[in-house]
Amino acid sequence: LGIPAEPLFRSASKNAVYIVNNNYSGNISIASSVTAGNTFNITDIGISAFSNCNLTSISIPSTIASIEYSAFSNCNVSGNITINSDANFSNSGLKITDGNLYYIVNNKNSLTVATVSSYTGSVTIPNSISKGNTFYVKTIPNNCFKDTNLTSIVIPDSVTSIGNNAFKDCFYLKNVTVGSGITSIGTDAFLDTTIETLSFDNNYMYSTIYNYIRYSLKYLTIGEHVNLTDDYFKANTNIITATINCETIDTQAFAGCTSLTTLTLNNN
Repeated sequence: LGIPAEPLFRSASKNAVYIVNNNYSGNISIASSVTAGNTFNITDIGISAFSNCNLTSISIPSTIASIEYSAFSNCNVSGNITINSDANFSNSGLKITDGNLYYIVNNKNSLTVATVSSYTGSVTIPNSISKGNTFYVKTIPNNCFKDTNLTSIVIPDSVTSIGNNAFKDCFYLKNVTVGSGITSIGTDAFLDTTIETLSFDNNYMYSTIYNYIRYSLKYLTIGEHVNLTDDYFKANTNIITATINCETIDTQAFAGCTSLTTLTLNNN
């Protein structure tokens, strides 16, 4: 079914249509329905519908229930992405650019950091990106920065998951800052790194990765949301300075840390 309007549609049933590819450009605002004899609800963005398109902006209504695979592959959206739909976008290829990284749109309010094949230097992942909707960065996926020349990374409170091998073999990774939101860290996420400076604000974080970095760690900052009730740092002869912002510290937390020259205790 060709309907004389942009975008183009194909019939899915007697009262629903889906969007098909037509080399779109400019500002695209998808309506909730279109009338051509019958009134058809617009319910689906089809496979490769916006593939290889250069869009200024796009607005997606709440009636869209399904986003097909690669619907936005290689699609560049320079301006706002406004999503009112509750559909899953994670396989659609819709991306947002911020700084030197791409972020995959999962749904109307969350993002995943796109995996990179190479990277040199430092990264500060934003807590959120406002581009039409406000999208929160939630996931660093499997193999995201694996075997790159990453030197420093700041992971915000919004990130809840770090995937398998996410930073594996990042031999130049020296500085890591992690917020309070982490609830899941995959297998070998920090294997074969040489992290010297670690700032974290999450119990799960330090209990999960410490064994990977215990022999390289020198400078430590512990956030206010941590309960340091275990002796993970006991007998670590590499730690030189530690800044503690939490309220609870195990009596053996730093026992035997013979290189520790500066211990700063903040808050209570």
